[in-house]
Amino acid sequence: MAVPEIILFDYQYAPNAQRARNLLNLCNIPYKICEQPFVQPRPILQDLGITYRRIPVNSIGKDVYCDNRVFLPAILDLFKDEPGVKALVRGKADYAYEAFGYRMFWVLLDILPDTVFNEVMVKDRADLFGGMGREDYRETRPSNIEAFKEFLDIIENEFLAGDEPFIAGEKPGIADLQVVWIPKFALETIAYSSMDGQGMGAASYPKLHAWLKRFEDHTPENEREKISGEEASRRVLAQSYAETRSLGVEANLEGVCEGDVVDVVTTDDTRPGNMAQRGRLVGLDRREIVVVLGNGGRVHFSRIGYAIKKVAEKEAEEWLERQW
Repeated sequence: MAVPEIILFDYQYAPNAQRARNLLNLCNIPYKICEQPFVQPRPILQDLGITYRRIPVNSIGKDVYCDNRVFLPAILDLFKDEPGVKALVRGKADYAYEAFGYRMFWVLLDILPDTVFNEVMVKDRADLFGGMGREDYRETRPSNIEAFKEFLDIIENEFLAGDEPFIAGEKPGIADLQVVWIPKFALETIAYSSMDGQGMGAASYPKLHAWLKRFEDHTPENEREKISGEEASRRVLAQSYAETRSLGVEANLEGVCEGDVVDVVTTDDTRPGNMAQRGRLVGLDRREIVVVLGNGGRVHFSRIGYAIKKVAEKEAEEWLERQW
């Protein structure tokens, strides 16, 4: 079986995009980038049938992953024989570190500097992150910075308390990848560590900064090969499915069956359900939701943070006619 090609539909200036790239870079797994706009609309993804609005959207073969919670495990499984993946240290607390990283992300959203926090971004993200629309955002930012520094304290004094260079020990592990994406974005990409008076530099957090430098920097000179939207769509749809395991729909409380037309909606946005992803249900279990589009693309979502709603019969029939 040919090695499936990985294409990242993202932009470098996004913490969740960097999170996916951290894994691929560390494991020396090749990928291509189809760069997306910083704000909506994103016509390349729309032309591919993807109406889900968050970044990143990543493909492995003809399987498309709309959340790192499904993309990262897919990489670890599909590329498990790669030396870089084999070398990653695993631990019992890896999912706990993941929860730590996500909580840190939500605090990060409350401390964005004015170089990032601007009218264009606030308007675009209003449906996603309600806190950005607060009239007192700038007033509360200093307090939120102190809260963010508590996370940095934990990393410096607890996670990196020993002499080992990584959270996982002598070698990098899943725990490191679950945590590093937010401090690397905050301290390096948006440069909080170099801002006077913020107390986030190497003098305050020497171990943390040394640890960050052990992961590839997200800078223009480190970008991988970029391809056009037309080329990316052609490559995705020309490939086979990367995942060959049997999917199927398990018994569920939602009352949906395999083949039903459903909308996959987010549950943690300011406006839950905004810009839903419609598709024909082909997979549903405790881990993920999988729908297929009329062009054959198979779209994966995590069970955490997403819900499914069955589309009314007449509307479903009309959608199927347009798609197929």
